[in-house]
Amino acid sequence: MAGPSLDRRAALAGVACGFLAQPTPSWGQAVRENVAVGSYPSGDRSITAVLFSPPNPNLPMAGAGLLLLHGGGGAGLELQRWYEHAVRMAARGYAVAFPAWFGDEAQGGRGGRGEGALQRQAVLDGLAWLAGRPGVDPARIGVMGFSRGAYMAGDVALTEPGVAAVVAVAGGGSREPVEILYRPPTLLIFADGDPLVRAGRVLDWERTLRRADVPASTEVLDADHHVPEVAEWRAIFERAHSFLRPHLGSR
Repeated sequence: MAGPSLDRRAALAGVACGFLAQPTPSWGQAVRENVAVGSYPSGDRSITAVLFSPPNPNLPMAGAGLLLLHGGGGAGLELQRWYEHAVRMAARGYAVAFPAWFGDEAQGGRGGRGEGALQRQAVLDGLAWLAGRPGVDPARIGVMGFSRGAYMAGDVALTEPGVAAVVAVAGGGSREPVEILYRPPTLLIFADGDPLVRAGRVLDWERTLRRADVPASTEVLDADHHVPEVAEWRAIFERAHSFLRPHLGSR
């Protein structure tokens, strides 16, 4: 991880600096000093990532890691939506990593066609990077994603080792039961009126997971939009914490 200087990674540093300049609630003061922008290698690319570190090693979720995967709107947009919630998770003890897994947006890395293999590898390398952070237990890492990030979170967790639990928001999957090699507990959160990712698609995915013996559960939002609103995001992250806590080994 790079040092705490936030001007080295232009893709996310501006957003992160903007939040760091704002007044912080008392519960977030200690975490604010432990937010840094760095990067990790993935093939011939360098993936920018924001790391939210817990302020001390004695918090209830100390040792757990959480990888956050943004949706198709890109890393900068999602970081604005999720910054407060990532700080809250770190204040509970999680080491939270937020990678720009589409690649460098300044160089066109916005999830275009033909980028799938590179993006998948960026997520896998992000998991390894998070697992290697000081104080993180590699057996206690969860992945949470939104929309396209939800799809990738589930796809990686079900086909590669290293993920202990998954939270997928407004996203489904396309694997057949025979392709599912790992079975981390999975929470699917979706809006019943989502016009982009239909409820039926998510419920079909839940049935596929259950046929593959994946412990799957759902949380349905009473909403008619794809992107959750501010208050909905707060509730989603609280629900995610309640779900992740037993699976990632709260002390």
